[in-house]
Amino acid sequence: MKKRLTVLLMLLMIISAFPAVTYAGSVTIEKDRNNPGYYFETEIISTPVEVIKKDSGANAKASMKTVMHKKTLNYKNSAGKVMWYVKVTGTFTYGNGKATCTKSEVSAASKNKNWKIINKSASKSGNKAKANATARLYQSGVPKQTLKRTVTLTCSPSGKPS
Repeated sequence: MKKRLTVLLMLLMIISAFPAVTYAGSVTIEKDRNNPGYYFETEIISTPVEVIKKDSGANAKASMKTVMHKKTLNYKNSAGKVMWYVKVTGTFTYGNGKATCTKSEVSAASKNKNWKIINKSASKSGNKAKANATARLYQSGVPKQTLKRTVTLTCSPSGKPS
């Protein structure tokens, strides 16, 4: 009986050591005014990364935490199929009443043969991570439409994304 309890406790400790992916529960939808039936869907996902200890004075220790948030904007048709997407991944440190973006990465790709990503970039400033992408629609090899989108991801001093 003691062996089973010990094994169970060890398993629980191992499982709890791995960070769990938590969904911030934030999904927004915005209709494309220029293309009826098409829309932009944005989702935020948050993943705790690690805890970092930093000295904040003589003997006081303040706990700064690091979190990785991702915000994805999908451009979808009326059937819900993704035409293209742009995603910003931001790494933030937060605590002690402030948040700072330490890294910003962009990912953008077409999921439809008629759409091409022609430009993408990432930037960071203060507590914000940004990704820019430009997508172009081609019909019979001729450019028909260009869409530019910026995805801004913000981290609050308590580590919450928006």
